[in-house]
Amino acid sequence: MERGHPCPPARAQLALNIQMKEHVRAEAPNAGKMPALPKDAAAIILLRLNTNPDNPEVYLVKRSSKLAFLGGFQAFPGGQRETGDGEV
Repeated sequence: MERGHPCPPARAQLALNIQMKEHVRAEAPNAGKMPALPKDAAAIILLRLNTNPDNPEVYLVKRSSKLAFLGGFQAFPGGQRETGDGEV
C-alpha cells in the first residue's frame, strides 16, 4: 500500500480474509476442530476520514515475517497481553 493511496476498506478486508484462510488451510488443516482458548488480547481499528469521508484510510501494521503464525501478513495494531503491560 503506497502512502496516500489506501486500499478501499472492503477490498482490503477481502484480501486479508483470503490470505488468512489460505494460510490456515496450509498450516493448520485441523484448526476448525481444535477448541479455542480465550486470551487477554486487544486490537484497535484506526480510521482516518481525510478529506473524503466516502474513502476512509485504514491503519494496518505488517507482522514480522519471522513469526510462525501469520508472519508477513497485515493486521490491525494490537495483540496479546504481555506480563510487562500496565493496566489500562
